Amino acid sequence: MRYLIPVILLLLAMSAQADKIYKWVDDKGQVHYGDAPRGAQTGVKAESATATDTNTTIVNDTQQDQRKLSRSLEDERHAREEEKAKKQQQAADRQQRCHRARDLMKRYESSSHLYDLDAGGNRQVLSDEQRKGAEDKLRKDIEKNCE
Repeated sequence: MRYLIPVILLLLAMSAQADKIYKWVDDKGQVHYGDAPRGAQTGVKAESATATDTNTTIVNDTQQDQRKLSRSLEDERHAREEEKAKKQQQAADRQQRCHRARDLMKRYESSSHLYDLDAGGNRQVLSDEQRKGAEDKLRKDIEKNCE
């Protein structure tokens, strides 16, 4: 356990140093990778600056493609998280409407008269037809929101 922290620090230091990777092909057709351009490697002759530049460009393009892919995957993950949060909020809202509608239905069923307020704030007792219509509407809300 006491060796774990120095090992982690060593790995972090090594990864911090390797910010660019160069790729080149030798005379025998073997692919090589390194942390310096082809001409800077000991024992390796650079054939031409153009070949090195091309190989470096390929590595940089690959890194750019990897960054684009990473960004794309991150964007997709955020979109999924947002969609999940939206669905959770909709479910919570629907559940709240369900509880309110059921509570109101209990009140309707336990009361002898239902009333509505007119423009002046006065109570207007609902007729039997109006009461039946209000209860039917409330039942539809319960079916819609309570599944």
